[in-house]
Amino acid sequence: MAEHDRKPHSCPEPELSTRMNFRVRANEAVLHLGVNIIEYIIRSHQKNSYAQYCR
Repeated sequence: MAEHDRKPHSCPEPELSTRMNFRVRANEAVLHLGVNIIEYIIRSHQKNSYAQYCR
């Protein structure tokens, strides 16, 4: 128990923090990609509907 008590609790394990950072970055990348895809779909859909109406 003494060994465990001496360990600093404020500092997380570097491996864990790196994994969390990677997960956060991956989530941000996925969100960004999803937003880009949605915007692209909306734009192409608008173009298609404009093309249909303008004929």
